[in-house]
Amino acid sequence: MKSTRRLALARFGRIGFGLAFLGRLGAASPASTSPDVTPTQFDVLQLESFSARARGGARGDDRTDDTAALQNWINYLVANHKRGTLGAGVYRISAPLIIPTGYEWAIDGDIAGGTRILQTTDNVPILDIGPTGRKSLMHTWRISNIEFDYLNHQPASNENANPILFSQMVCEFSLTALRFARGSYAIKVKQGIGGPWGGVWDELVFEMGLSAGAMKWTGCVNGVPNNRWGRFFVDCHNMVGPVFDDVRGYNWIIDTIEFIAAQRGAQLFSIQAGSVCTIGAIKLENGVYRNAVNLISLGPGAHVTIGQFHIGGNAMVLHPESGAITLFATAVGGPTGMFEVDTLVASATEFGGQVFVISGANGSMRVKDMSFGGQPWQICDNSATTTGDTLTIDQYKNDRLSRNLGDADYSVTLGDPNILSFETRFSSPRTLELPAVANRMFNGLYYEIRLCGAVNAENTLTIQCGGTKKFVVKHDNLMIRFVWRRNANAAAGWIMTQYEALP
Repeated sequence: MKSTRRLALARFGRIGFGLAFLGRLGAASPASTSPDVTPTQFDVLQLESFSARARGGARGDDRTDDTAALQNWINYLVANHKRGTLGAGVYRISAPLIIPTGYEWAIDGDIAGGTRILQTTDNVPILDIGPTGRKSLMHTWRISNIEFDYLNHQPASNENANPILFSQMVCEFSLTALRFARGSYAIKVKQGIGGPWGGVWDELVFEMGLSAGAMKWTGCVNGVPNNRWGRFFVDCHNMVGPVFDDVRGYNWIIDTIEFIAAQRGAQLFSIQAGSVCTIGAIKLENGVYRNAVNLISLGPGAHVTIGQFHIGGNAMVLHPESGAITLFATAVGGPTGMFEVDTLVASATEFGGQVFVISGANGSMRVKDMSFGGQPWQICDNSATTTGDTLTIDQYKNDRLSRNLGDADYSVTLGDPNILSFETRFSSPRTLELPAVANRMFNGLYYEIRLCGAVNAENTLTIQCGGTKKFVVKHDNLMIRFVWRRNANAAAGWIMTQYEALP
């Protein structure tokens, strides 16, 4: 007799809804002698091992065509809710291995690199998950410790050369310790189906033999909730990108992704509209970007938070010959939802042209802390976009009070305290220079000028920006506030919003 939980899953599966995460795969149920508990529970599954060699007849000798043996073995595992082991070796196949719809099964290799499935036919999948079968929902399964490879290089135009193809919506699963050596996109979701949800994806390695990217989810028709991505390593050498193309989800957490060697200038992420995702850390080490590109592209209404984002290395080129490079494009096709990054550290061995941190429109954008290694990064294009209207940079809007700036001229540097205090009697007229680089500022950036015992007689304070005089302070014991409003002309953006006597 099926449990109530399984019956509910089957009912929801028939109408194609994404469900809440229903438990970690591999967490065994307590042992029970109840007649209502069948031997298809995952704890029993873990105790049984059905070897592809001993029980399936596969050779894994890098010579024999193991397609038929592995297909029969997979059919048996799924139909009988078994765990199968694929021992170390190279298993040659000449056609896709079909995993029929079903639940409570697992395929475990020896170790990624030790267990290798080698597809000898070009432009076909290696594993095709769910294109056949009688079950209405595919759940509670695992694939681990396997390397997927092709005999021949697969160009990006070989769009069916996918080591893993999802042809059915799946949930409650685990893909762990897998390596993808060659192919077009390593993991692809067939258009028009529900995307994989409620899954644990961890210790995935995407190697330089992949020609298009790591994942392509274009055409998912559901919300794709509750996925957790662990640590991914992506060698982008030959990838044309986007590396993660049209991925989506909500209640979606990503731990760490390390990208290296983006020699073809690939976009890293294209995240679909309405997604809600929290990312712990992203690193891009080395690459060549000479064309216009958005490294991370977010569709309308997406809400994305990133803890750390690092770009650098000993061969990092950010120098577009035309157009612009933007790290975070948050409103591709519509308004920004919400975007936030805690720490951004970026540097390049070759830097030039139009390089921006962020673009967006209408929605909230926030960068807490940035470091650029002394290179002249632009934050946003305040002449061509409305990004600066809803962007906040905590590092520049810090609400701190300066030391006594003394009897001297002062030029404000972005990141200085927002409250600037002059407390020493001026011996001659003095000048305060406000920041004058429009594309490094944002609406709401402010500076308050506190004059207490400084201005006297002809010894005034001139507040200016880029040589343009904004105001001359002729009296002392004042608090004056200037706030920047987005403008292509930095000086024109500075507006006085406060002029009041100190108590």
